[in-house]
Amino acid sequence: MDAVHESDGWGGARASRRKVLQGAGAGVGLALVGTGPARATPATLAKHHAADVLHGWVAALYRSQGQAWAWPTMAARFYGLAMLAGWEAVVDGVPNRRSLGGQLNRLGTSPVAGAKKVHWPIAANAAIGHVAAATAVGVPGPGGLDRTPAVREGLVSHRQSTHAALSRGVAASTVNAAVRHGEAVGRWLVAWAAADGFDQRDAGATYVPPVGPGLWVTTHPNFGAAIEPNWHRVRPFALQVTRDANGRAVCPAAPTPPIPYDPTPGSAFHREAMVVVDAQANLTDAQRMTAMYWRDNPDGVTGLPAGHWMGIASAATEDSGKDLGEAAEVLALTAICIADAFTSCWIEKYRTNLLRPISYIRDHINPGWTTFVNTPAFPEYTSGHSVGSAAAAHALTALLGNRSFVDRHSEGRRVTGNPSGTTYTLTARRFTSFTGAADEAASSRLWGGIHYPMGISHGLTQGRRVAELVMATARTTPGNGPR
Repeated sequence: MDAVHESDGWGGARASRRKVLQGAGAGVGLALVGTGPARATPATLAKHHAADVLHGWVAALYRSQGQAWAWPTMAARFYGLAMLAGWEAVVDGVPNRRSLGGQLNRLGTSPVAGAKKVHWPIAANAAIGHVAAATAVGVPGPGGLDRTPAVREGLVSHRQSTHAALSRGVAASTVNAAVRHGEAVGRWLVAWAAADGFDQRDAGATYVPPVGPGLWVTTHPNFGAAIEPNWHRVRPFALQVTRDANGRAVCPAAPTPPIPYDPTPGSAFHREAMVVVDAQANLTDAQRMTAMYWRDNPDGVTGLPAGHWMGIASAATEDSGKDLGEAAEVLALTAICIADAFTSCWIEKYRTNLLRPISYIRDHINPGWTTFVNTPAFPEYTSGHSVGSAAAAHALTALLGNRSFVDRHSEGRRVTGNPSGTTYTLTARRFTSFTGAADEAASSRLWGGIHYPMGISHGLTQGRRVAELVMATARTTPGNGPR
């Protein structure tokens, strides 16, 4: 690696570009944890460092979630924890900003609170690396293969190679102090995450979907079991939820209820289904490409919808010239909004348990009907892409302003659609705003044939509301306005 640093690590030197830190490979051993470093001076602010370490981690986290075949909720939680670690590791070096300790649900005060003389990129790498390796989980593969060890090995490798690049030419005492700082943040957040219900969410009896008219059933062509039906047991980052008489979560960002199920031709529900039928019958090449561009399914490659948006956030902060502290703030708040958006969405999905368009259409309109994008194995209402995308777009607009951008994260990747097996090569896409990108991501689920219009439109509203609630709770600065 060819990153260039001043010899003491405290000047204004910045690594060349984020790609310098995106590689993974063998690196030096990590410093041991000990006591914290000394008090800071103005020359040690996070703004004196580029955000390359964060951009490299976003890319590594994305790769890891593809390798893990993670579910959308799992991936969103993972990005939220990792990016929160990045912020908490550098916040002491960002004037007029504050920790999220004491603001997020049951998160206490940071163990490193207070201004300190720290090499912030090394500290951020240690914190993110610690949290990522400790919280990464892979979905079991064929034959019960545990994917988790390989996922964690890749994350550890990325941490080591990044540490080696950042430490080159920096005094050993400075390196060790920064690692101690980052590791303390990492241990604090891993302990917090261990109590959020994730590991115990499926304890007890196996989930059995309720049965009845209009309720979700396993879907053609994969007929998979319900994915993450107990996510309501996982504590959100910032959202405040209550419980009903049955112990189910009630989210304050809950959307308008769906149109009541009705198989009668010409009914309001039937008309919703016919919009999907008509859309599939008249797909343009542009719509097919849009559906595949935003598909982001667990497939061994993509980092899921949350990863797609974290890639957008990373590129937008880099293109805006944001320094380490600024980028860490944007990435952490965006990731937390996305994580809580997926939690809110999953609460609603399994509360309403609405059947998917393919089930309704095959039962009541066309028995041979199929979709362009395979329908995932969880209830319809609301659209996860819509909720998560709207939350991300609201956060990014609040933090970076209403700006155009180019999304290149999937450029050159080849994907295959249904039913013809046609292969598409994804290209870069330009958007005039984050909201415009969210609207397109939401519409892609109609083009894919997997959501009713109401699940999409109400999902967008739900996502914006989630982000508003999160941004009002998780305050790094009064207002969380554009920087």
